[in-house]
Amino acid sequence: MGMGSYNDFEHSGPMSSWAALSNDAKSNMVFTVNTPKPCPLEYTNIISNTNLFSLAEQKLLAEIPLEYKNMTTNSGPSGTVFVGFGTLNSPIADGISISQFRYTNSNAQLKMFFYSLETPTEIVVSFRTKSGDGYDALFSSLGMTNGGIFLRQFKQNQLDGLWVDFKGDHCADCLRFKDGKAIGKWLVWNQTGSLYMEAEFKQPYDFIGHLK
Repeated sequence: MGMGSYNDFEHSGPMSSWAALSNDAKSNMVFTVNTPKPCPLEYTNIISNTNLFSLAEQKLLAEIPLEYKNMTTNSGPSGTVFVGFGTLNSPIADGISISQFRYTNSNAQLKMFFYSLETPTEIVVSFRTKSGDGYDALFSSLGMTNGGIFLRQFKQNQLDGLWVDFKGDHCADCLRFKDGKAIGKWLVWNQTGSLYMEAEFKQPYDFIGHLK
C-alpha cells in the first residue's frame, strides 16, 4: 500500500479542507447552511447518532483508539508481528520513520508513526487488506474523549466511506466518499455544536484532486 494517502493530513480540519478547495469544487456544491445556526436534532454531532453513523461505523470509531493505543515503534496490536522500519516521504512528514507490521491470521498490513515527537500520544495508523480495503486514522492514545479521531476509509486503495473528524466526543467534520469521489452531504460543526456548514455535492466529485 502506498503511504502517499497521508499527504493531505494537513487538511484534516474542516475549515482548512474548505479553504483548500478550488473555486471549481465550491461551485459544484449546494449550500443549505453557510453560517452557524442551532444544530437540528437529526444532525447532533455525537458518535451514537445513527442518522450520521451506522452501528458498524460507530464500532470502528470507538475501537480504533483502543486497538492501537499501546503501540510502540516495534510492538503492534495483538495478532501482528513487526516487519521492519520504512520511510514516509510526504509534504508533511518527509523522511519520517514508520513502523510496519503484518497480521498473522490474514493478509492485512499495518503501518504506523507518531504524528509529532512533541505529542507522542498522537498516533497515525494505516490498515489495509491485500485488496486495498481499510482506513487511515489519526487519533490520540488518550482515547476519544481526550483526543478525538480523524478517520478516512478506503476500498481498493480509493477513498470510500467515511471522512470524519472528531474533536473529543463531538464530530467537527463529516463527509463521505464513493469510488474516490466525494458524495452527498458535507456537514461541519463549530466548537459549541452549532451547525457551521451544510452543503451537498451536486454529483460525485474529485474532492482530493481539487484541493489547492
